[in-house]
Amino acid sequence: PVDRARFLAAFAYILTRAAAADMEISEVESRAIERLVGEHGGLPEAQAILVTQIARNQSLLYSGTEDYLVTRQFRELSTDEDRLALLRCCYLVGAADDTITSEESDTLQEIAKELDIERDAVNVIRNEFAPKLAAIQAALRLQRS
Repeated sequence: PVDRARFLAAFAYILTRAAAADMEISEVESRAIERLVGEHGGLPEAQAILVTQIARNQSLLYSGTEDYLVTRQFRELSTDEDRLALLRCCYLVGAADDTITSEESDTLQEIAKELDIERDAVNVIRNEFAPKLAAIQAALRLQRS
């Protein structure tokens, strides 16, 4: 149970890190984190909300070096499949408001690197979310003008 609690805490913290990359966590991003923590943690809604709130507070108070330490801990507690699922969830959180900003995109790449996810696997996930990337959206707007 202790390892499971650490796993879920790290999972929620890293999702919060992805959401906060642009220095703002929107309401829609918060709801997405709560839903994903509940789904992947098998938690009832009230517990998922609590885990998410704790992770958010930790992230806001101790980001920076703590970001790497939490990601490293998650890497040690997880399987390759868990890490891919987490990265996909990070993209879902970033895309929750329909745009993955350049800051969020940079943070997502950093998280993938810290999780030791192979580049090809990262690219597959990134390509799934290409229409949500701010840079792609800007390029498409330019094409239409």
